[in-house]
Amino acid sequence: MLAYINSPHFGLKCQTTSIESAVAMLGFEKTKEWLNIMYVSKLAEDKLEELVIISTSRAKFSSLLSENLVLIR
Repeated sequence: MLAYINSPHFGLKCQTTSIESAVAMLGFEKTKEWLNIMYVSKLAEDKLEELVIISTSRAKFSSLLSENLVLIR
């Protein structure tokens, strides 16, 4: 996580050295997304690339769909 937050993508002037400050910078939702990506990539090490792409696409679609759904009782 520290390598990610200290990458050129974020353009920080000084390096972050603690997980706590990295989480504070990313925010809860982005940290959760990052952890999910790391978890899926570990699970997918011995799987076909196409299967991983389809699975993660479906997961993201489901997540976006659930954010925009209004449940009717």
